[in-house]
Amino acid sequence: HSVLNYSTCDTPIKYSIASVDPKFNLKKETLLKDIEKAGNLWNRAYGKDIFIYDPQGDLDIHFVYDKKQELSQTINQIEGTLNKGQKNLEQQNRTYENGVKIYKQKLDIFNSEVKDWNVSGGGTQEEYERLKSTQEELQKETEVLNNLAQNLNITVKKYDSEVDRLNQVVGDFNTELGQRPE
Repeated sequence: HSVLNYSTCDTPIKYSIASVDPKFNLKKETLLKDIEKAGNLWNRAYGKDIFIYDPQGDLDIHFVYDKKQELSQTINQIEGTLNKGQKNLEQQNRTYENGVKIYKQKLDIFNSEVKDWNVSGGGTQEEYERLKSTQEELQKETEVLNNLAQNLNITVKKYDSEVDRLNQVVGDFNTELGQRPE
């Protein structure tokens, strides 16, 4: 004759969503689906239903938007800003470096032409005017490159400021987590 064993673990835990702070900006339907997915992971691992949604269930789930949640969201926002900022910085830097490379090539050609002109004892008025025009163009390009460099430096300072802000918020988060680790 066989013995039947019964455990409270054999009865699925019925849960309900008691409250959701609106700061989460979550729809109840989406939340229920996500909780169901998580519960199904446990159910599959255990081989039977452990969690079942029931609006009258005994296990109340409260979604409380606390300081840790606020800091976590701020960290995510700053990281998004930094990712965009890094891409912007990389693009500005490439533009600047390409401009400098082209400028140096033009300057080398110009200096070579001036050297040749001086070694040969000068040249025609037309050659002189062309060299003078090239020199003026190079001076304009220098101004453009200087402006690019200034803008790049401003962007770097803004980026560094956001990194400092992120570090501060992460520090605040770690402090909050240390005080209330739940």
